[in-house]
Amino acid sequence: MSEKIKWSPAIWLVALLFNLLLAITIWGVLDTAPTLALTSLSLLGTFILAIRSSYQISVDENVLRVGRAWIDRRFINGVIALDRDQMRRARGYELDPAAHLELRSWLREGVKITLNDPQDPTPYWLISTAKSKELVAALQK
Repeated sequence: MSEKIKWSPAIWLVALLFNLLLAITIWGVLDTAPTLALTSLSLLGTFILAIRSSYQISVDENVLRVGRAWIDRRFINGVIALDRDQMRRARGYELDPAAHLELRSWLREGVKITLNDPQDPTPYWLISTAKSKELVAALQK
């Protein structure tokens, strides 16, 4: 199982509209050349932010990888899919500060993976995913 988490079309639209409004605002004050330069920098920053906020979820027979983090599957004690309301609570008042988080606000569902590693103080991983049921099934194999 593998999933790439990246910006939704709605987030791209908002980001590009923000850049357009920024360009119009700058153009109202400065000439065309500085406006083009600053807008180019802003667009570059937007693309860098989009790349940096994406991550890959992959499961094989031995390891779960989420972004740069990974854990041996033998330390996974349990896994449950979280719907919109459960995820909201898990991200809010039920959140353990020691948990490992890979959350993206535009994904409303997720997975909570409890751990059983005596050398790791992390109680669980909370992961935003669009394929929560597939991830649970892959981890329960």
